[in-house]
Amino acid sequence: MKEDGKDQRQAPSPRVEVSGEQTVGEVLLSTREKAGLTLEGVSQETKIPKTTLEYLETDNFEAIPAKVYVRGFLRSYALLLGLDAKHILSKYEVQTGQTHKSKGDLWEIEEQIVEEKVVPPAIFKRYVLPALVLIIALVLIINRCVKDEDEMTPPSDLPRVNETEEGAAAAGEERGQNGQAAADLSTPSDLPPEGASGGNEDKTEAGAEATPAASVPISDIPPPMVLRVTANPRDTTWFDLVIYTRTGNEPDSVLRDFILYPGQQESFRATDMFLFKTIGNAGGFSLVLDGQRLPTLGRKGEVKKNVRIAREGIISR
Repeated sequence: MKEDGKDQRQAPSPRVEVSGEQTVGEVLLSTREKAGLTLEGVSQETKIPKTTLEYLETDNFEAIPAKVYVRGFLRSYALLLGLDAKHILSKYEVQTGQTHKSKGDLWEIEEQIVEEKVVPPAIFKRYVLPALVLIIALVLIINRCVKDEDEMTPPSDLPRVNETEEGAAAAGEERGQNGQAAADLSTPSDLPPEGASGGNEDKTEAGAEATPAASVPISDIPPPMVLRVTANPRDTTWFDLVIYTRTGNEPDSVLRDFILYPGQQESFRATDMFLFKTIGNAGGFSLVLDGQRLPTLGRKGEVKKNVRIAREGIISR
């Protein structure tokens, strides 16, 4: 307490004898009481919270959150009470390494000290947890890529355009070995009746081109329709497409097998029809016919066959 602007707090004795059987808390408590000091006054003087002072006087060092400051608190408190700070700190070190059976008993050195090693939470959150997340993400990505590759890889026996033409030529040779098939190959189906062309048989047998039937006027051929195929931003799809179109008076068909990777686009023109013989990942792309978007042909990962598209839209799927 203060009076006439002067601090009237009772000054502690310069040195206090400490019994060897007393704990650190008992020494601090008894010395403070003998000096006539209150916890509030000591707290104001040392800037140590009152609750912390109570923990020190009851030897409840584990209750102090910032244990690294315990030695500093003890030093400040001991100096204020006029105690030997070094002696108090030494007693504290011995005391915290002993087992206290009951208040007032002697402290006995523990025969065994078991240290538990725990990974600091900060290290776990900063290094271990991100590493685990990264490993899991890599495993999921690898599994996804392997699955996509299995679904999207075209079958090895998918016929190419050249292979189809060679197969047709081979089939023609086999049919040529049969009398009836050879006759069919030698005479186009659209030739006029015999004698109408005005040609002679010798020239026909020599392989001269036969005169076709009346040509279809170009004006009667419908304008080509445009089909645009666009892969979704995250999907890959493969196709086996036959394009049916007419040039002049001759019908024609072209086989296209191709792969669209994410975001890629292809456009095709035909006067008659588009036939998707095989589609891998039927839900992984969009179709636009002459500016009109067509419905999705299937689900992602699904394989579709024999999908026909004409001017009126999808006619079979």
